[in-house]
Amino acid sequence: MSRLRLSDALTTEVKLPTVRDKCALEYDKSCCGGKGYVTERKGPWLSALICQCVKTCPTCFGAMMKTYEGGVSRSCKKPLPSRIAAILNEATIPARYAEATLKGFRNFTGNGVKIRDSLEKWSQDFRLDQNSSIILSGPVGVGKTYLLASLAREIAEKSYTVRFVDFFQLLAQIKAAYSRKESDEEILRPLIEVDVLFIDELGKGRNTEFELTIIDQLVMGRYNQEKPIVATTNYQLKESTKATVMDLTQTSGENAGFSPDVFGPLELRVGSRIYSRLLEGCLKLELTGQNYRRMKGET
Repeated sequence: MSRLRLSDALTTEVKLPTVRDKCALEYDKSCCGGKGYVTERKGPWLSALICQCVKTCPTCFGAMMKTYEGGVSRSCKKPLPSRIAAILNEATIPARYAEATLKGFRNFTGNGVKIRDSLEKWSQDFRLDQNSSIILSGPVGVGKTYLLASLAREIAEKSYTVRFVDFFQLLAQIKAAYSRKESDEEILRPLIEVDVLFIDELGKGRNTEFELTIIDQLVMGRYNQEKPIVATTNYQLKESTKATVMDLTQTSGENAGFSPDVFGPLELRVGSRIYSRLLEGCLKLELTGQNYRRMKGET
């Protein structure tokens, strides 16, 4: 067998991909399902990274761009997997829901199918300049957080920036920031500016002036910019007969003490003004069913 001469190697033309060539992103591979990225549980949050099939792709060599004859360059896929992975890594979706999808929702003891279908349609039709906010209410353990995390992932896959926050944990973060002489604005600004904000456990707390101020800043900040909020709550979405916010800090009287297992109207938790802004043009959904965590033997 003759060896390739150096002169032959120097004159050999490099074949550029043609429009008929396929890269790894054009196949529904078992490693990533053709998405080009995979998710995993890493620390407290969902973590996303580029799939190995993209890194070793023979047509783009991991660049996710192909140059065709004539010098024309095109993205292998839009939006690019690297863009989606970057969004997911900033989304702070709990690691527990790293594989959560709307189609993977399984609590059908109530109206789960109907609610899941409504969320799927909302996601499919999503446009930042048209879509309404969502408030998903329901009892403890029916799967609201799972649906919220799943929806956050789907919107991220459309290349919109998202942020997932547990309201109670957010309050703790802001209080910790105060102790470090930081302002709440540093924490709230990204939550106001992100394309879609996902809030879990809205209304949970003791209704202190501090907590209501944080809710007000978040809701009004996004309301003024016409940016949607998608939130879950254990509290009922019905008008309250009382005009004032329930005072959970008092030690005597009708509302004495704090019982996290007693869930009244959300309006009493956040106040009429904030409640009105939340529900303006909002898709209101109520998830029913049995406590799925108990059914699976989880705590």
